[in-house]
Amino acid sequence: MAIIAAFRFTPGTPSIDEGIVNMDKSLAASSIVEKTAIPLLTMALALALPATVSARDFNQRIYIGGNVGLSKLKPRTTDTGFGVDDDKGTGGSLTAGYDLSKRLSIEGFFSKLGEAGISNDQTGNHAGEIDYDYGGVSAIGYVYNNRDRSDYPGDDDDEGYYRREGFSVYGRVGTGKLNTSSSNLVHRQRKSWDLHLGIGVEFGWSNGFATRAEFVSFDKDAKFFSFGIIKRFGSHPTQPVSIAPPTPPAMIQKPVKQVKAPKITPPKKPQIEAAKIELPTILFGFDQASLRPEAQSKLDTVANTLSKNRGLKLEVSGHTDSVGAAQYNEKLGLKRAKSATRYLIDKGIESTRLEPVSYGERKPAADNTTETGRRLNRRVEFEVK
Repeated sequence: MAIIAAFRFTPGTPSIDEGIVNMDKSLAASSIVEKTAIPLLTMALALALPATVSARDFNQRIYIGGNVGLSKLKPRTTDTGFGVDDDKGTGGSLTAGYDLSKRLSIEGFFSKLGEAGISNDQTGNHAGEIDYDYGGVSAIGYVYNNRDRSDYPGDDDDEGYYRREGFSVYGRVGTGKLNTSSSNLVHRQRKSWDLHLGIGVEFGWSNGFATRAEFVSFDKDAKFFSFGIIKRFGSHPTQPVSIAPPTPPAMIQKPVKQVKAPKITPPKKPQIEAAKIELPTILFGFDQASLRPEAQSKLDTVANTLSKNRGLKLEVSGHTDSVGAAQYNEKLGLKRAKSATRYLIDKGIESTRLEPVSYGERKPAADNTTETGRRLNRRVEFEVK
């Protein structure tokens, strides 16, 4: 119970007998937040503890932010001669926080929650307002993030937690001090320090900015639903990129002299002039091996060429840009080569005429330091064997 107060009019107004005013404890929203936020934060704390002893370092960062929203302020005015004639308000909050681990942050904030309107039960006239301010400290526990290794080639499935990027769900629990004030109503506040609980969602970008939407219950007294933005300072952590060891040079053996056999000239096979065959290059999206419609159209052209040249055999080579680990890119290049090969087989081309291989990032066609160059390097090429 955060407030016990006695109301009366300011001098010059008719006096009303003093009575006890409590905050309503029966609001369903408080119960929902308690039942949801506490399990969420307990889960986050349990998951955060193993992370503190992980071999991978977490880059702790400071952040600041602010939000605005709607509040519901519900004093219970039983037996006071007064009632609440307006329990809805608008408010805002300023925040400063610190990311402690991949799932846990600590946050301090100050909120102005708006004002509750009070009316005289006997006259029905508006009597005044009570303003609500709150300052406190919270633990923020992240329990879900939608990013995985497919968003960061070469990194782990929990990379989104480390970067605070993508869509996240979190719980909030903490303590703080509630302050009330009024310019036209006399009241006294018996309890000020209390518990607050909340749940929220966050979406973060790689530049350190993030948006939030959350619902917070300040003990049983006030509710606040808000939208806001935060900014984290410092660079996000990245997983060290592993580089595959160089391939050892092939062993060269000296030729063994053999007795020359009588020269037999085999019958000539029909020769295919590779110079006259133009084969397209197939491009792919970032970290993707699926075929786009324009890629399928080009592969139809390749299938038509192979159908007209029955003796033609092709090397189907998959390539990547230089983003991510070399070993990962070797596998990605092979996926792209096999994706194009399967499409051609489905078009009736014999599998014995196609050889999918991967060069990963080893044979760039363009400059990997530019986005345009990286886009051109995410490709499949064809070479006549």
